[in-house]
Amino acid sequence: MTPQEIGRQLAAVAAALAQARDEAEGGAWLDLDGLGERVRTVCDAALALAPEEARPLLARLEAVVDALDSLAAVLARQRDALAAAGPVIGPHTARRRAVAAYGAAPPPGPADPPDRPDDP
Repeated sequence: MTPQEIGRQLAAVAAALAQARDEAEGGAWLDLDGLGERVRTVCDAALALAPEEARPLLARLEAVVDALDSLAAVLARQRDALAAAGPVIGPHTARRRAVAAYGAAPPPGPADPPDRPDDP
């Protein structure tokens, strides 16, 4: 990858991170799948450059780091807010808790005969 391509990729990664931060602040679910590999690839390419070629990319690398830090801060705030709200109880968890509190469902009575296969 040329230094110019790396610079474009770094700018694209920083923009994707900023968009993810904005979406997270709006409460959207994020799909960050593949982002780590994308960051790793462009950073490895930058590391492979000679120092004099890589030096002009420092500002863009710092922008990626700043965007990552900003996204991490938003996600940490959301995590803390969810933790403060208490556990989320789904329908299966609620049923298990009800069965534990009140016992198992009663056996079928005369109004609820068990299913029987049809006689041939």
